[in-house]
Amino acid sequence: MIGLAVLAASSTDRAVSSLGGARWNRLHRGVYAIAVLSFVHFLLRSRTNTFEPMLMFGLFAWLMGYRLIHRFNGDVTAARLLGLAVAAAVLTATAETCWHAAATGVDARQILFAHLDITYGLRPAWWVLAAGVAAAAPCLTLARLRRTVREGQARPRLSGRSPA
Repeated sequence: MIGLAVLAASSTDRAVSSLGGARWNRLHRGVYAIAVLSFVHFLLRSRTNTFEPMLMFGLFAWLMGYRLIHRFNGDVTAARLLGLAVAAAVLTATAETCWHAAATGVDARQILFAHLDITYGLRPAWWVLAAGVAAAAPCLTLARLRRTVREGQARPRLSGRSPA
């Protein structure tokens, strides 16, 4: 909480100008460490029911992956978003499996198979995958629309006459 209070206090225009841009950016990169510590705290508070902490972990992993794609490639395509959705879901399933295997001593493969079985409901990895695919869906639609506009087929003509 103290870390978040410091970040909030330093987010005013006056604080940014007094700190300077470089120092302000360095301070605000601390939000990543705060997020990781918050996740660990959330996970430790709910030792047996890890659905919510793992879901938050998976969504956080997806968001950080999105930031990395945007930072290093600049172009966030639908294919990259779909790949990110799969990677975040795999990371979520792996984290949840490792956590339960360490906590219970049960074979990790059995836990993984149980987590991937949808008979008893969807585990966090499936929800992370669904959210990632849902985030990629508009990109697929927009890419198709852009191709149509480039090809000159954006709007069909209402009359049979050709433009003069």
